[in-house]
Amino acid sequence: MVGLSAWLTYLYLVLIPGIVASVQINFITILIIVGPPVIGGIVTFFLFKPLLSRRPRPPEPMQLQRQDAEILFRFVEHVCAMIGAPPPKRIDVDLQVNASASLRRGWRSLVSNDLTLTIGLPLVAGLTARQFAGVLAHEFGHFTQKAGMRVYFLIGHVRFWFARVAHDRDRWDVWLDTNLKTSGWRARVVLRAAEWAVNLSRTILKGLLYAATWMSAWFSRQMEFDADRHEASLVGGDTSAEVSRRLPILSTVSQWAWNDVNESWRYGRLAENFPVLVQDHCARIAPETCEQILQSVMGEETGRWATHPATRDRIENVKGMEGALTEALDQPAPSLFPDFAALCQQTTSYHYKVILGDAGEQSTVVPSQEFLSEVGARRERAEAKQTVFSQIGMPSRWFVLPEGPGQKPETTLLAVADDSVQYWAILEQSLNRHAGREFLRAGGKIQPAGFHLSSGDLSDVEEEARASRESLQREIERLRKRYQGNGCMLTQDAVELRQAYGALSTEQPALLTLRYRWAAAGVLLRNLNCLNLSRAAVAREAALDGLRTLSKEIVGRLDAVPCPVVLPGMGPSSIGRQLVQGERPGILESMDAYELAQTILTHADDLAELLLGDLCVVSSKTWKKDESGAAAVQET
Repeated sequence: MVGLSAWLTYLYLVLIPGIVASVQINFITILIIVGPPVIGGIVTFFLFKPLLSRRPRPPEPMQLQRQDAEILFRFVEHVCAMIGAPPPKRIDVDLQVNASASLRRGWRSLVSNDLTLTIGLPLVAGLTARQFAGVLAHEFGHFTQKAGMRVYFLIGHVRFWFARVAHDRDRWDVWLDTNLKTSGWRARVVLRAAEWAVNLSRTILKGLLYAATWMSAWFSRQMEFDADRHEASLVGGDTSAEVSRRLPILSTVSQWAWNDVNESWRYGRLAENFPVLVQDHCARIAPETCEQILQSVMGEETGRWATHPATRDRIENVKGMEGALTEALDQPAPSLFPDFAALCQQTTSYHYKVILGDAGEQSTVVPSQEFLSEVGARRERAEAKQTVFSQIGMPSRWFVLPEGPGQKPETTLLAVADDSVQYWAILEQSLNRHAGREFLRAGGKIQPAGFHLSSGDLSDVEEEARASRESLQREIERLRKRYQGNGCMLTQDAVELRQAYGALSTEQPALLTLRYRWAAAGVLLRNLNCLNLSRAAVAREAALDGLRTLSKEIVGRLDAVPCPVVLPGMGPSSIGRQLVQGERPGILESMDAYELAQTILTHADDLAELLLGDLCVVSSKTWKKDESGAAAVQET
């Protein structure tokens, strides 16, 4: 394609002297003479672009030194010797539930035994030493596949290149998109040709990627079967099957642990030791959940695109094989490391540094037990809140405590699905319409469909914005009325919790107004260049003043209300101080008004959910105590 485009461009350049000699020079003929070679040159360049695009250099993995883990290195070498594989020149560790073998220096290691073993520490934490030996034997089985491993390395790099240049965007794509939006019509004609060339080359590369993946999938599966047999030859088919059944469970709980980390990162808090989180989930997972995971995995079939065989086929492949390793090795695999906990902490810290960069340095690394305690409290709140509100998402946005005495009704209204779905849909529509109206008032123009509007006329927008806000209020009233009985389940005993939640829920209308203003200000600030300078300055000042004024009013009313719970990373204070992240003097004046409103809205949601969750926890404990007492009386 590159050659054909360049050749056609060259042929036209050869014809230009004859064209110039035979036509009268004017604007049209200049376009005819200059246009095709310019277009041809740009098309040729953009077709050639994938070959110029360079892959970002991946971060260096964390290397384990021999003097830091002598027993592990000797264990690895012993396993290598037993299955006849070359020992790795380097051992790396990471936080995946996986182990892998690779060429240490990439292309430069193709003709040598310069190999790297990468060990996932959460995997180690969940296995016995014998099972870990089987995993190592599987990876060293790949080490014995000298030709196959190198051929698959080449195939993998070609496939990765196809995937990268077919799907990833680079600075040339950004340049092309930007100039297509800002250039005049003459330049856009040329740039459209370049865009067509890019899309055509990507379509062809995607086709080659699919073909390469399909062709190499069978080859990869056979390599995995062969590596499994190396594993079984060392530890036996039964132990190999145990590992195959154990890995899906470890992968599942690892994902749960990462969800915990992601949730806590919202508050700038990170776990000190990630494998400890995985172990905690492993210890708490219910047997029926494990059974469901295994049934799902064992029911999978090997697809034609799969690079790994289905678990059921892998177990069948090694069934009945005897292992050469006679030792039981029932001790936990972490015992092979001199200080497994310290290594996990170092690897976790390294992972944060690589993935999060500067953002990770601004976060607080929390000791494992403290982190688990915070996660446990969140989990307890979520479970208790689900008992009262079932699948409702963030009921604190609209729920208010009933005035009557708290008592557990005989029948509780629990929704099978999230009954607040309509609320969220109307809220999104209403926020967009309000933002569109405010931008029109500031003198701008909008695309109606992008703001859930049927017209760009201000009078029509005013009416639709008013209608959606009224619809939202009706939906809030419906939810309050429908779940008022559920509120009677919440105990009257937790006076401080009730007072704090009551004060915060009183601010629901003001917080909703702040949310409207914040959404409108966001649209305005991102599109100030679409307004003339004088109107832009006035609209910006008015929007930010409105945000700051309302923010100060909300914080001022809640500043005198004690808060019995605190957001992660903060100390005891009033609700108002919790909303603005602490006791810094002058924060309401010094913080950017848009950022201030966003902070207040985020913390108000978080704090309201904490208070409501704690109310549900206290109430659920009271019910259990009452039910236990009633059962004891009945038994007596």
